Amino acid sequence: MRLGAMSAELHEQTTPEGFQALLGSVYEAATASEKWPAALRLLADRLESHVAVLASYDFESETGRIEHAFNVDERLVRLYSRRFGAANPWMRHAA
Repeated sequence: MRLGAMSAELHEQTTPEGFQALLGSVYEAATASEKWPAALRLLADRLESHVAVLASYDFESETGRIEHAFNVDERLVRLYSRRFGAANPWMRHAA
């Protein structure tokens, strides 16, 4: 799902108050990383998902990693960083 489509779906599924709470939690997490689990949980709830992740990708070194995750086994987070982060076809071809 493209970001624009996800944003439109998210907007349709939540009330203005719910959307404001989600946006507020993301802004708070951006300044205090320990708040990401709560923000990702709220995002997953709003999208009716079982998991949510915040991932990063370094285009210079062609490596990716999961920065924060909600409801994802820690072993899978480490495996992504070690093995699959560099093989992410969406990111490799985005540059």
